[in-house]
Amino acid sequence: MLWIGLDDTDAPDGGCTTYTAVRLMRELERAGAECVGRPFLVRLNPNVPFKTRGNAAVALRVEGEVDVREVVERVLDELTGDHPETRPGVVLYPGRRPPRTCEVVYKEAVRRIVGPSEVLERVDEVEVLRSGRGVVGAIAALGFARLRGREVTYEGIAYREERFWGRERRVVEDSVWRMDERTFPITFDNVDRLHGEVLITPNTPCPVLYGVRAVEAWVLEELVPELVETREPVADYVVFETNQGTDAHLRPVGDLSEASDYESVVVEVRVEGEPRRIRGGHVVVPCEDEDGNRVDLAAFAPARPLTEVVEALRPGDVIRVAGAVRPETPKHPRTINVEKLLPLELAREEREIRPICGRCERRMSSAGRGKGFKCRRCGDWAPEDAKVRMEVPRELVEGRVYEAPPAARRHLSKPEYLVDLGLLEPSPIREGG
Repeated sequence: MLWIGLDDTDAPDGGCTTYTAVRLMRELERAGAECVGRPFLVRLNPNVPFKTRGNAAVALRVEGEVDVREVVERVLDELTGDHPETRPGVVLYPGRRPPRTCEVVYKEAVRRIVGPSEVLERVDEVEVLRSGRGVVGAIAALGFARLRGREVTYEGIAYREERFWGRERRVVEDSVWRMDERTFPITFDNVDRLHGEVLITPNTPCPVLYGVRAVEAWVLEELVPELVETREPVADYVVFETNQGTDAHLRPVGDLSEASDYESVVVEVRVEGEPRRIRGGHVVVPCEDEDGNRVDLAAFAPARPLTEVVEALRPGDVIRVAGAVRPETPKHPRTINVEKLLPLELAREEREIRPICGRCERRMSSAGRGKGFKCRRCGDWAPEDAKVRMEVPRELVEGRVYEAPPAARRHLSKPEYLVDLGLLEPSPIREGG
């Protein structure tokens, strides 16, 4: 058996690493090889500044007496463009299971920034065909495939004929809504009901026609291709095993001093100021951990209604938050871009209200600034300090996880409704590390 790992064969304006992998599978099959099992689609750290688009790598297993190197080089030469941000990495490993060092690389690459030289110094068991920046993802993909007891989901991806690349995708939206009604929650995040959006079609000029995610593979293999209608031919369709929707990128930390820039963490903080809405509809609120380390939490407009959740926070609230750490800049403090938020202890919020008349049992009216209150029915008067302090119900609920909607959800972020339904394991924000 031979393992192939590849990454970074796409570009910001086109291409697709999964498509490269599928073309490679088909060319190897034509040459006489057999592709064993499902290919692996592995999402890595979503915060890498130099990623092309979704930061996805792929791992394949093949068997057969085939000149794999020749086929790989031929496919890459055909599909990999000359975009300066495209730096392919391809590795091979002969054996039934990739080496343990690949597993270590995956666990690091899904959470932090890892350099090619750092990886190649530690992993000397693989053969490197292409040593660009994508070699990190190529090795990490083999590591995910090796990992025991990993949580997985699946994605069925339909590809376009080349003559349609760059054109508007002709997927019948009504069929997507019908497919979602028949297959949800086994398939998930097909549509965003709050905003009325279909989510299975990408917005880039890549070869992907649509992609449907699921917690079980059979629904993608047996139902989805029949239920999703298109007005253009499907060139190929492949079901991948993946780490999408598993929160694999989240690392619980004790305090903010343990959090590195460009990683996604779960941390408990206390709200230290009033939320403010900034230009563009984004919401920011200052917080700090128990050691006094300060950070801003930011919820961006596309993640609405998560923006309303952050705006409803009040000083003194203790929350657990999951999100990407952004470094301090000359204009902005260190910031966590919120993916999920769980209120642990909500501060008591009170307001003063006008007293009730003892005779008429009606709310009294102001008699003027500093002049107390007067009953409009019987004329009774009450002093200014007769105001009643009343607790105001909070909009948020302690112990409830608030998250970005499907349209703004990251590939790796776990939909909490699937946890509630028992279809996925509890997420780190619930476990608290």
